[in-house]
Amino acid sequence: HLIKSQVKLWRAAAISSAPPSLDYEEADPSEVEADGIVRPYTDHEQSVFGAVWSAADAWIFASLSLDGKVVVNHVPPSEKYKILL
Repeated sequence: HLIKSQVKLWRAAAISSAPPSLDYEEADPSEVEADGIVRPYTDHEQSVFGAVWSAADAWIFASLSLDGKVVVNHVPPSEKYKILL
């Protein structure tokens, strides 16, 4: 069942443009997070047709649905810290 009114935040380290960490290649594979959905956001009632990252804050994004509703969300702190630390 396809839900078009959801925005899904994905982890995609495998295709990231960020340079790989020096420790990444030496990391224990059981400790490396697999790519996948971090969190679905279900704030829209109609189909979402646009999403954009904030130019002012790399952890904030907005989505727009067909009914004109704009929703602003953020990357969960737990995911943010996995990236930064």
